[in-house]
Amino acid sequence: MKKLFIRGAAAGVLTLGFSKIFSFLLKLIIARFGSESFGLYTTATTTFTSAVTFLAFGFPMSVTRFVSLYNGSQQKEKLNNILSSALTMGMGTGIAGTIALFAWQIHYPIPGLNTLAFVVVPAILILLIKHALFGMLASEKAYFIENFESVFRIAAISILLFLFSMQIKNLFIGYACAIVLTAYAAIVIFFKTLPQYRPKLTWSAPLYSYTWPVGISELITSLTTAGTMIYFTAISGPQNVGLYAAALSLASLIHLIPQVIMPIFFPAITTAYGRGESIWHLYRRIVILLVATLIPLTALLNILGTILINSLFGSDYTDSVHIFTLLSIAYTLYAMFVWPNRQILDMMGKTKTNMVISLIRSCIIIACCAVLVPQWAGRGYGGALLAGWFAEGGTTITVLYILKRRNSLR
Repeated sequence: MKKLFIRGAAAGVLTLGFSKIFSFLLKLIIARFGSESFGLYTTATTTFTSAVTFLAFGFPMSVTRFVSLYNGSQQKEKLNNILSSALTMGMGTGIAGTIALFAWQIHYPIPGLNTLAFVVVPAILILLIKHALFGMLASEKAYFIENFESVFRIAAISILLFLFSMQIKNLFIGYACAIVLTAYAAIVIFFKTLPQYRPKLTWSAPLYSYTWPVGISELITSLTTAGTMIYFTAISGPQNVGLYAAALSLASLIHLIPQVIMPIFFPAITTAYGRGESIWHLYRRIVILLVATLIPLTALLNILGTILINSLFGSDYTDSVHIFTLLSIAYTLYAMFVWPNRQILDMMGKTKTNMVISLIRSCIIIACCAVLVPQWAGRGYGGALLAGWFAEGGTTITVLYILKRRNSLR
């Protein structure tokens, strides 16, 4: 288990790091269109990714959990049923979501979203395959898929901008093309990794029993993210959203370390828990690693914040510095005190508890957005996320403490 975890983390550092570099370069290219265009792009892509996350309805996380359990115990028939059930439901919700997004565009148009709506189903397919690979502890292949998408996204957008025109619509066309190509690559990799898998229409009661609270949590999170972003755009304008997007691009670098560890941590603790082994030694090491790396990184980025934003994005984005300070603190708190605790709750099957925690966080974010965004724009939006994630972290720590006192955790 330790060797698999180290191998997966090493693969994550190499491939995900490469992917994040390309994603960051793409954001720098888009930022040169101006803060307003950057804001429109951010609103459309945030709404799209929130829709995909919701329409996947928690099946990616469920697939990782059940594949970790069944693949490790060599229960091939159950593994096949889980994968088929998740793919069947994912494709169904994807088709329904595509229709819903087009209907949304008729009444409340968001520039670029009509183009992205065409690739909802491939995007869900990519999510499901990546999480199945994480469950099989084939994390290097899952990271390769993510890396593949980032490379093709920047390549497709750059080609379209160079051959045709520097128009924002070409950003969305390139984005959509990259998703289609990545979905094809993901399918090829999946069947080579699991050649015995045969897709079929089926229903898995354990999967859906576990998933529905996760799906509701994803619904709450997605609606909050998309809704507050649309509200932010409507109240403050695309230019302020562009300033926020620049700060977010820099703050997301803080999240690189958790993003490497997170997809490996969940199947690792699930496998250990299923074998009756203690998970706390792994949990403590992960938290210590996060604290030891993220706090110095956050401090360094804040010291260099003004220089980095002005040199990377341009002097037009100087006002992003204050937003970045709030977002960097929010990301650090989230990485250290939210996601590892919530993953333990998911592993234990406490999905209903996580659903309630998601509702608490979302209510706080929405309330803070309503109060802070009209007055403080991007800083208000960043402050709302900080407040929501702080409350979420405190709640998850409290719940885990209670469970440990009751000896529900070993």
